Amino acid sequence: MGKNSHMTRRRLLRIAGGLGISAAGAAALAACGEAEPQIVTKEVPVEKIVVKEVPVETVVTKTEIKEVPVERIVTQEKVVTKEVPVDRVVTREVVKEVVKEVPAMRETVKVRWQEVWADAFQPTIEEKMIPGFEAQFPYIEIVNERIEEAQMYEIYLTQIAGGDPPDVIQIQESRVPQFAARGGIIPLDAFIGKAGLNLADIFYAGEWPKGSWLDVQYTLPLDNTGAWYLFWWNKDTFEEVGLDPDTPPTTWTELEEMALKTTVREGGEITRHGMFVPEMIKGARTDASFKGWQFPAGGHMFTEDAKSVLFDDAIGQRNVTWQLDMVQKLNDGWDNIQGYMDAVGASRTAFYNGLLTMRVEGVWFLGVMRRDAPDINAGVTHMPYDDTNPNARPRSISDDGWSYGMPKGAQNLEEGWEWLRYLTAGEGNLAFMGNLKRPSSVPKYNDDPLYQSEPLWNDLKSVLPLVEASPITPVNPDIDQVLKDEMELMMAGKQSPEETLASMAGQTRELLDEFFASL
Repeated sequence: MGKNSHMTRRRLLRIAGGLGISAAGAAALAACGEAEPQIVTKEVPVEKIVVKEVPVETVVTKTEIKEVPVERIVTQEKVVTKEVPVDRVVTREVVKEVVKEVPAMRETVKVRWQEVWADAFQPTIEEKMIPGFEAQFPYIEIVNERIEEAQMYEIYLTQIAGGDPPDVIQIQESRVPQFAARGGIIPLDAFIGKAGLNLADIFYAGEWPKGSWLDVQYTLPLDNTGAWYLFWWNKDTFEEVGLDPDTPPTTWTELEEMALKTTVREGGEITRHGMFVPEMIKGARTDASFKGWQFPAGGHMFTEDAKSVLFDDAIGQRNVTWQLDMVQKLNDGWDNIQGYMDAVGASRTAFYNGLLTMRVEGVWFLGVMRRDAPDINAGVTHMPYDDTNPNARPRSISDDGWSYGMPKGAQNLEEGWEWLRYLTAGEGNLAFMGNLKRPSSVPKYNDDPLYQSEPLWNDLKSVLPLVEASPITPVNPDIDQVLKDEMELMMAGKQSPEETLASMAGQTRELLDEFFASL
């Protein structure tokens, strides 16, 4: 519960006890702030009665007297009446008594919420989000149970099996199909329908579908971590070598040219790298390298039902071949990349120090960069696309991110839903993401003044609509490990690109077939 949250019934009772007030008196005192008396109002409508009156208008004809020599002729007067209707409004008061129904006093409901956010996020949670929600729902008390990310799924499964799960959980979207297929998470469709929410109108198109499985919605998205694949470059380095600092590469051809131009070799060694094409997010590794470049290559990963592989095609072959080629051309081989990163420490560090000109990392990097290297002159844009494929264009895959759901066995579903909705589609989302300067999954919140002091905000925001939700399989984490291992074997020269793609596709099919056969 937040440090500055409103005074609850329990807290009021505790304070009353400290002041020497009896339990009954304390209960009455607590009740004063929680129940409204019945309200009776009186309405006085006005009834209009229209009375038609007919006054008489007199019209007098002109009298003429004509003198003639022989006789005198007189024209007689005639009186003609003309009826003219006139409205006269008469008002009469009619008193009606209306009784307004007021809900009876509700008992406080404790909603247990488990999350894994780090220390840096807790002040926003405790001081802004929880108090803001409890002000709207005075009968709901949020019990924040922070857990460790490394053990989060083990903890969830143990609690579900033991019949004592929390009401709302933080869950990676890559895990949603696993939990849904095994019945470990509650469908949200009934709650969404009752609330009249149209998810397509609320969230980015690349975000909300990731919380569904077989056309059933199980979670709603929190942040825009679907945009894991953004392209960052050092503008000062561009200017140093004669490139336009405000014009990043948009195609694979331009990327290669600019990477070579910004690479520095001294004494046969590379002292500044232009780009690590296989480097994704966590240093010189291939955590998501194949997926990251597959979409801007013009390809896909899986069928819509997430049961079959689509990446073992000509586009997938072009993807792995190009990446290996870039490692040889730009970095003089995989060993050179690993040795360089061992010396520098991390690709972020190399980027901050001007030793790496271009890199790929997600939306969160903006806030991290401002914290760690506030003076760096950097830019952000979409991933360069494969200009040898006429169907390729700027686009980015989205198959993971943080979301919230309700586990099987949750006790307070209605209250839990209100908290879940507040965290994702409501003001709690803006409070969390806005204060961290990370983009929300709700487009309208990204126009909030909280973001406008960031010079790169509009550039980053313009990339978010390019993110596409890719079908998530129930074995996504296992498939990701296969992709990483096989790509690194290729980079190390232990297998060809053709062998790499075939092995990745074959192992992926086995994982999918094994899972669906177990249902």
